[in-house]
Amino acid sequence: MGRWLLRRSIQAAVTFVVAVTLLFFLMRLAPGDPLWRLQEGEMLTPEARAVLERLYGMDRPPLEQFWTFLRG
Repeated sequence: MGRWLLRRSIQAAVTFVVAVTLLFFLMRLAPGDPLWRLQEGEMLTPEARAVLERLYGMDRPPLEQFWTFLRG
């Protein structure tokens, strides 16, 4: 019973890590970005967009963004 529970727990952890990783990178492949909707209606100036990108870390490399995403 203990060995089975350990194996299932490891499988669940691996599945969770794979799902979170896929979710993060698939969302990065989607067209546009989170600020695109604000800029579409010209409600966002380029300067404001740059500030928001820096604030939310969208100007960082994808792996750094992923690490921040994992840390919560």
